[in-house]
Amino acid sequence: MLLVLIADAASNGMSGGYDSVTDGCILIATIAGWNYFLDSMSFHSEVVRSLVQPPPLALVRKGKLQRKAMRQELITLEELQSKLRQQGIENIEEIKIAYLEEDGEISVVRNDGQEPEQPPGQSAKKKVL
Repeated sequence: MLLVLIADAASNGMSGGYDSVTDGCILIATIAGWNYFLDSMSFHSEVVRSLVQPPPLALVRKGKLQRKAMRQELITLEELQSKLRQQGIENIEEIKIAYLEEDGEISVVRNDGQEPEQPPGQSAKKKVL
């Protein structure tokens, strides 16, 4: 999202949407500064983190769809199934719990304890304690 905002601000600055290129640069610096400030504050403050970053949202629990959560995030069954297939899960009953994470990815814990497969082109993420 940050890149889209910066690209839009830069294009407006270069195409004459502002009085000068400096106006566009100031806007880009302001957007980047606020992004850095909020990231820094959310790292250091639990209160700010709870305001800026949404908690993970359970989409599947014990093999059952959480339709209210899916409706809240406007996720269709087809979209969810597509993301699950990318992780090697064919049947929703295989899932102990599946979360929609703050970055928009879906993380899955299977009933059998096996790690879901990684989508092609992605390496396995290491867990940091």
